Amino acid sequence: MAELARQGYPSPLVDALPDVSCRSLVLRSDVDVDQRVADLNAADSLLPGRLVHVPNAGHYVFRDSYDAAYKELQTFLRRL
Repeated sequence: MAELARQGYPSPLVDALPDVSCRSLVLRSDVDVDQRVADLNAADSLLPGRLVHVPNAGHYVFRDSYDAAYKELQTFLRRL
């Protein structure tokens, strides 16, 4: 986290996913089919992890679609 604060997120962020070694949940905004496919392909390197596109959500997933995002978070935490 300190490195992210100093240097910011890598660009593109998906390049950093293979370096993640802890269980992770990525909640992503609702996007078109082509972008979903690209996101899911990138998330294949996120092991162990999961990427979920939250319907009707924009950049602020929890603000835009709280109930759906919270349900995904609860499901993820139960599986830990």
